[in-house]
Amino acid sequence: MARQSPACLMIQGTGSDSGKSTITAGLARLFTRKGLRVMPFKPQNMSNNAAVTIDGGEIGRAQAFQAFAANIAPTKYMNPILLKPEGNNISQLIICGQRSGQISARDYYKRKPELLKYVTDAFQHISKQADIILVEGAGSPAEVNLRAYDIANMGFATAINAPVILVADIDRGGVIASIIGTHHLLTAPEKKLLKAYIINQFRGDESLFTDAIDMIGKQTNLPSLGIVPFFNGAKYFADEDSMALNRRYQNGQNNTSSKNNSAQKTICIIRLNTIANADDFTPLERDNRLNMLMVAPDEPLPICDWVILAGSKNTINDLLHLQQSGMRHDIYSHLRRGGKILGICGGFQMLGASISDPHHIEGNIEEIAGLGLLPIKTSLGKHKVLENSNGQALIKGKHYNISGYEIHLGETHYIGKQSGGQNQWLTSNHQRLVSARLISSQAEGQYHGQVFGCYFHGLFDNADFYQAFFGLDGGGGDDSHGDNYFMKKADTALDEFADMLEKKLDIEGLLNIANEFRV
Repeated sequence: MARQSPACLMIQGTGSDSGKSTITAGLARLFTRKGLRVMPFKPQNMSNNAAVTIDGGEIGRAQAFQAFAANIAPTKYMNPILLKPEGNNISQLIICGQRSGQISARDYYKRKPELLKYVTDAFQHISKQADIILVEGAGSPAEVNLRAYDIANMGFATAINAPVILVADIDRGGVIASIIGTHHLLTAPEKKLLKAYIINQFRGDESLFTDAIDMIGKQTNLPSLGIVPFFNGAKYFADEDSMALNRRYQNGQNNTSSKNNSAQKTICIIRLNTIANADDFTPLERDNRLNMLMVAPDEPLPICDWVILAGSKNTINDLLHLQQSGMRHDIYSHLRRGGKILGICGGFQMLGASISDPHHIEGNIEEIAGLGLLPIKTSLGKHKVLENSNGQALIKGKHYNISGYEIHLGETHYIGKQSGGQNQWLTSNHQRLVSARLISSQAEGQYHGQVFGCYFHGLFDNADFYQAFFGLDGGGGDDSHGDNYFMKKADTALDEFADMLEKKLDIEGLLNIANEFRV
């Protein structure tokens, strides 16, 4: 007997950062607990927060988190088109997990009909493994200037005949107008696919919203599937993109909490123009022993214990900005005061003697001097390293097991007088093959005095490691107990959020809608 084709729901939003990713993750956990095989899917994503998949590709971190919510390993088919902005309307284009060069906004628009084939093929691939597919849209379906050849929202929903649920964030204001306005701007065929809406992040008395639901119903004929309260546990969920970062940090200030004057350490993260995988630092935000500040290169660097240079989507241009803005001198002053520095991925490359780009992958600059703080040099190549990694970190004579992932272009080599091994504080448990040859001299975690660097993302999910690394005493609250503790908190929060959704949403109605439109 042939297996029944999967049910499908597409979660779209009235705008970016409206809660699509969070609602999708919560539903993935809820339906998984009900015994359904859930597959998350996002046709097109634009984000510099990426994750490495089990089949050697990269996808948006939010889709990897949704796979985590569904208790499955992420694959490259869950996000077939990923755009990673590099500045100046240029993005790196990732197709089915692999880098496909750079593309301008205008050229990407022209290629959308071609890319739709990759999207539908990927969707068909995961359809063979699912009972229900939860598709997440991007931005807003009401962006009528982008309607032609759309593959992210209604264009994709129309292509596969998927029912759409609209999510609107009441916390941002204007929720009634955003729902009615979105509905008004859709075409007649698109309106047929839009089945209901969900109000997200509600605070206060829900009974006061009854009149609004009546008004929305009269204007759109759309039913409400429920009102989801603000959920504090979402702080453990993966950020979709830089919108969440912008919300939390403005002008170097952490907007999630007031400054903790009793904190043991202050950490300043340089907010590079094309900062990548900034969700690396989310565990540090939740540790009450730390003050964490985000500082733009053209802002003065506050007195702090640690400066962290994060990953970058355009390392050379971000390094050039650091040098031209004067932040380079602030970093040197920080070291003279006894402060310490950590560079991760692109930040690691910036700490070296030089970065070369012989293939013009990032632009016209073929070589640039680095900050000169580590005895390494980097050459950007066409091969992109995509690996989930395990290793060990040596901190004050003690080894700590760590896990993380690597996403980077470039080979970094040690150029000091001593052997590289004598200056390693972090090593991976594997040898890397690059272009079918073994790179035995590849620099991994290097240090020199107060300066540390490595390629590992996800370091701070390993709480025992980062406590030792930053020299923190115990008592850090709920995020300072053992390896991978942050993901354990995320797992617990997902269950709590799924419980909330089951209570607050019409889950039977959602499943009925999904089952009526099997793909």
